[in-house]
Amino acid sequence: MAYTILKSDGTVLTTIPDGTINTTSTSLGLPGRNYAGYGQPVDTNFVHCLENFADDNPPANPLRGQLWYNINNSTMYICPVDGDSNSANWSSLTSTASGAATTFGNVTVTGNIGCNNITVTNNANANAATFAYLTVTANANIADGNLTTANIGTLYTRVITTGGVGTTGNLTGAWTVNGSSSGNALNITSGNLYISNVGGNFGIRSNNYMNLDGTPFNPPGSYSNANVASYLPTFTGNLAGNNLSITSNANIQSVLTVGGNITAPQLISNVATGTAPLVVTSTTVVANLNVAYATSAGSIGNATAGTLIGNVLSTGATANAGLVIGNWTINAGSRLNATYADLAERYAADAVYLPGTVVELGGTHEITAVKHDLSDRVFGVISNTAAYLMNAEAGSDETHPPVAISGRLSVNVIGHVTKGQRLVSAGDGLARGGQPHELTAFNTIGRALEDKHSDGKGVIQAVVIIK
Repeated sequence: MAYTILKSDGTVLTTIPDGTINTTSTSLGLPGRNYAGYGQPVDTNFVHCLENFADDNPPANPLRGQLWYNINNSTMYICPVDGDSNSANWSSLTSTASGAATTFGNVTVTGNIGCNNITVTNNANANAATFAYLTVTANANIADGNLTTANIGTLYTRVITTGGVGTTGNLTGAWTVNGSSSGNALNITSGNLYISNVGGNFGIRSNNYMNLDGTPFNPPGSYSNANVASYLPTFTGNLAGNNLSITSNANIQSVLTVGGNITAPQLISNVATGTAPLVVTSTTVVANLNVAYATSAGSIGNATAGTLIGNVLSTGATANAGLVIGNWTINAGSRLNATYADLAERYAADAVYLPGTVVELGGTHEITAVKHDLSDRVFGVISNTAAYLMNAEAGSDETHPPVAISGRLSVNVIGHVTKGQRLVSAGDGLARGGQPHELTAFNTIGRALEDKHSDGKGVIQAVVIIK
């Protein structure tokens, strides 16, 4: 019986007839069944693999990923594609001058480097770097770094961040801020300067105080709530009115109810959860709007703001529809999270299908339940957990169900399935585990994320993608 040799990706490399040896498909001699004297080529193969085909030139009939040690320059190379014996096309790894040391020239790494220790004699440059612990004996100039713990003599950087406005961080020690004599040394663009005063008598100490326009003033005695009202406008009660115009910034510590319009450069509401901090029934025109809490009773009817800041943006309930108008961009370092995991689009169906049903293109409309085993018309899986739904207004779940075209979701299957196994159609709207010889680029639905040990029907989690 002839041997069929498979590559690592599952494709067939060659078939070796009985009593023969194949020396043309690879750089090795592959003996077939009952080949006389098979021991010598097998032993020779072991030696060639041990020495990584050490020679002046690359081995004949190489396979992609095969190693070759060039004895001319003591360098290890990797074959880029099957059958390429041109040494100029092979990728070099490293030059070894002796058995104990490895010397690199210029190394460019586009992925990640994982190691126990790195020692750099001169300079190390990186666009982004992540260190669990970093010790710099001289100076550090970091464009973008993520440091859990660092011991640095002098640090040159433009931004120090915890990664997000909701992530706290600590500065320990006595710090001095040296700014320009003609400008501000420390600017707080959002949030407050908070001193907890826990465990001691702490506060803000300054040799000079200034008004907002930069003119100095020196409050008599200690700076406290008793005299701050003389210099800063405050309001502690409830404010209600038809129209409100604010020429400076407003910080609302109680309830603000306005039946008309609000016009202000900045409006901040910090009322505790459970009250109605901001009630606007008409239009709000604000450069920056920061609302700590709002419910259906405390809502913004129509807000026009340069910046809208809040922890939650909600229509009030998952069943309430909302509308976002305009072209929006998520800036660098931010992300949009979703509870669910698949990308889906609505398509017209010829019947009502339950989530997990495997569908194909066809039927009287756009999609129908897959009818045949190993169908190459398979299109996707009906989803009710789409993180992002395209063509959302095309119809309802009954007439235009969401079809997952990429991502993780539940899939209706039949028979035994092994985690990681590729799924193919089984007919009747079901999937099953596919065997290696059955798989093509057109009939594969996705891959199983869990095992199923029964013969009957069931539901598993899987990753699907439309080919």
